[in-house]
Amino acid sequence: MKRVKRRFVIFVVAVLLTVMAGAWCFEVRIRPAMDVAAENAAVNLLRSHTAECASFCAENGLLNELIKEVRSPSGRLEGLEVNTATVNLLRGCFANRLEELLEQRDAMTASFPLGSLTDFYVFSASGPSVKVRVFCQNSFTCRMVSDLREAGLNQSLYTLSIRVEATVQTLTGGRKRSFVFSDEVPVCQRLIVGAVPFSGPEGI
Repeated sequence: MKRVKRRFVIFVVAVLLTVMAGAWCFEVRIRPAMDVAAENAAVNLLRSHTAECASFCAENGLLNELIKEVRSPSGRLEGLEVNTATVNLLRGCFANRLEELLEQRDAMTASFPLGSLTDFYVFSASGPSVKVRVFCQNSFTCRMVSDLREAGLNQSLYTLSIRVEATVQTLTGGRKRSFVFSDEVPVCQRLIVGAVPFSGPEGI
């Protein structure tokens, strides 16, 4: 009888230790991996939305003639001229389209395979999908940014982009996590050959 009780106690202790070890492994290994996977899935989802917004604006002809080169009678480049009205219209159209996508429930659901939580590449795309609900905690911001950098010998590349920023919250398995999402979508690029006597268009 004492032997049976001893075996039962050993069994209970073993079960408790197994449960504790499993909980520790989940919190230390699996939970952080799920947070990272959920954030990556949310970022990929939102980037696909911003790219779709840029395509929507292009289809409506808002990316044409955003920037115009200003040259002297001798052909020397003196500056770049931005069509401010078109830029403002582009920014408004982009923001409105993005807001429409964020209000759609299906468009704000991402997923990642359960196998991506392992450290093995061969299992990274296997297993059932884990759904991630994505929410914007506050209104996002859209603003125009410009960049001028060297692009080779005696060449410069000017890029006009829309920068989107928002505080995003993910919900996975009853766990919420917040992070700041930021993305830049190029809408216009201009390759400039020769000297650049300016830092870029003003007002952007």
